[in-house]
Amino acid sequence: MQLPVKIVFLQTLHRNPSHLPCYTPLFQFITSESGGGGRIGIGTGNSDASLLRQTRQLHCQLLLRGFDAKLIPSFLLSRIIAAYSSLQDLNSATLLFSSIKISVADTIVFNALIRGHARFGSPETTLQLFRAMHVNNIHPDHFTFPFILKSCISLQSLDLGRSVHSLCLILGLHRDLYVGTSVMDMYVKLGEIRSGQYLFDSISMKDVSSWNVLIAGYLSIGSCERASDLFDKMTVRNVVSWTAMISGLAQNGMADRAISLFHAMEEQGVRPNWITIVSVLPACGQIASLEHGKKIHRHATSLTLDGIPAVQIALLSMYGRCGSLIDARRCFDRVTSEEGMDRRDLVVCYNTMIAAYGWNGRGVDVESCFEEMIGRGLEPDAVTFVSLLSGLTHSGLVEQGYRYFKRMRSFYHVEPSMEHYSCVVDLLGRCGRLEEAKAIIDGMPMEAGASVWGALLGGCSSERNLAIGEIAAERLFEMEAYNSGNYVLLSNMYAEVGRFERVEELRRKLRENEILKNPGCSWMEVKGKCYLFTSCSPSPFVCESTLEKMLKKMKEAGYVADTRLCLHDVSEEEKEHSVIRHSEKLALAFGIMKCESRDKLRVTKNLRICVDCHNFSKLISQVYDREIVIRDVNRFHHFSQGSCSCHDYW
Repeated sequence: MQLPVKIVFLQTLHRNPSHLPCYTPLFQFITSESGGGGRIGIGTGNSDASLLRQTRQLHCQLLLRGFDAKLIPSFLLSRIIAAYSSLQDLNSATLLFSSIKISVADTIVFNALIRGHARFGSPETTLQLFRAMHVNNIHPDHFTFPFILKSCISLQSLDLGRSVHSLCLILGLHRDLYVGTSVMDMYVKLGEIRSGQYLFDSISMKDVSSWNVLIAGYLSIGSCERASDLFDKMTVRNVVSWTAMISGLAQNGMADRAISLFHAMEEQGVRPNWITIVSVLPACGQIASLEHGKKIHRHATSLTLDGIPAVQIALLSMYGRCGSLIDARRCFDRVTSEEGMDRRDLVVCYNTMIAAYGWNGRGVDVESCFEEMIGRGLEPDAVTFVSLLSGLTHSGLVEQGYRYFKRMRSFYHVEPSMEHYSCVVDLLGRCGRLEEAKAIIDGMPMEAGASVWGALLGGCSSERNLAIGEIAAERLFEMEAYNSGNYVLLSNMYAEVGRFERVEELRRKLRENEILKNPGCSWMEVKGKCYLFTSCSPSPFVCESTLEKMLKKMKEAGYVADTRLCLHDVSEEEKEHSVIRHSEKLALAFGIMKCESRDKLRVTKNLRICVDCHNFSKLISQVYDREIVIRDVNRFHHFSQGSCSCHDYW
């Protein structure tokens, strides 16, 4: 039986400990085995701590045999530095490098240290090393420039990147495919997509990395169709190509296309990696596609990717956004119970669980999860407080939320940002404390943004406070002149008090400025297929007789349409006709018709659910004995037996 290469190396080293060439493959083996913070789950059984210990032991053996840094040949010195660097021990790597004269170092040694600092150190240090190469007349090569260009990206310095590109041209290294792709990547990531396209077109022999860089560049600026065209033209794709497209589509709000592409990837036999899974799960969360999310979870489990912390956190977020708290909590318990979990990952995990409770209106659990986090000695960050304050807001836990906000800076050492002020204004506005909310805005250390004034306008709408609402709306019209939602909120407030001349004035402004109202739409997933419903439009999935039958049954149970916000210049019958065709009602009618009686009806809506649809859904859950989950733009509503999880506070 053939022995593993590592055992052969160790046996050779044991027989001849002074034979320097034996050390080189050992340090190379350690470098390849190390996670280095950028790689997860190779399955070797070696932790980075164990590998670092082995690196130090081997280095000590060299020192004990009289081989200090000055006597170690450059090929071995570079391997030792690379091993330390890949294990993020940059201090040891730098100390070893500084113990020799730079003049005796060569390109290989410099590259090893540059690579480590580019990956895990500071870009400034990387560029200082690059300058030292020039000062000492040590020529960079095609392994040097990709990491220097990466540092230019980190520093967001296009001018520096262009200078490095010029040097590549002078040295003739721009013809190297690896360097050429790195230059292209630099231009793309620093916003020069045209320069990236020009370089791409000038490459005669393109490899898959070149295509991937340009595709990712177009996706980063929202040009999904251009990226899709490039992707379709690729003759050879790898997992990075698929992952880039899936991630880009998801980040640009094209969740359904991202999920479809993931399934196409499966059909073509391309094995996803953990990054692919982490990229596609947010798409499931965007459209609350629990069925697809569970299918991807099963696929990740079959590939043994579900044990990776990043995947577990993505699963937790997906289940939370799909309204399945039992599954979310199961993922949370699994990942937080693992030994040696990185503290930063733990903070992200708690933040995600707090947010999941908040989305589902579980305010008590939001606070409990936060206190559990503090009890474990974890330090909350800005994201923690956004999730905490938002979660308490949607559950009406005003005093608790206000107390945490006031203690953010003094007790938890987190500086409140615009998002936090928006949350606390929303918190106070929802419970009618509008004067306090306005006072907080007036006392903000920065100028209030649209999110803050929007939170105040939303509170005024709920509490029917037209005086403060007009102030908030005027500020929003200045900041977001083309956001139709602000006009609609103020218009509804005028309609409720019968000031229809003001309603007409706002409608005229919308027409004159060609501002289109965001149409209400809902969607529902049935047996893996997504169905879209648009308010006040005929649905190809719901026949008129089905809708009338459902409405008749609801009226017999006591339903009376709430038509207060409908147009004042139409008949009551027309008002009722308009209200009954809100998109979530159409989706519920379709769900009752198509889904099994034991299935939950899951509906996702792009706007805030109105009072009438909320009351209608409560009554449907009782009359048809169905559990209903509706996710609107702010939160989840879980309806059962005539009541809602939000307790009519949303």
